Amino acid sequence: MDFWWLQQADVSAWIALLAALFIGHALADYALQTEFMARAKSRHYCPPPGSRPADTPPTLWVYVLSAHCALHAGVVWALTACGWLGLAEFILHWIIDWQRAEGRLSFHADQLSHLACKAAYVAAIALS
Repeated sequence: MDFWWLQQADVSAWIALLAALFIGHALADYALQTEFMARAKSRHYCPPPGSRPADTPPTLWVYVLSAHCALHAGVVWALTACGWLGLAEFILHWIIDWQRAEGRLSFHADQLSHLACKAAYVAAIALS
């Protein structure tokens, strides 16, 4: 991986990147995630009364969760200029949010896991 913009970077550059990734996470997980998306990304989503079955296919949650994770992947890709880290974010975010929807992770564990991924990306860049 060639991180030309961070070559010879000092610690403040790594901290700035980590802060940017944390802010990007907050934007994608809160500001850009609609109430519908927050609910429908779970396979346990119950459509509102009166909706037609055709409007809510059983696999809707896969599409909604994937769209949510694509937003996160785009943020990571844009901030790191690394498509591989964007792909890693997509996969890891998908797994973490799926585990949260299944009740295997608490809200706090979910958020900590996401932020730990961002710290790992910065470490991977710093060590490359």
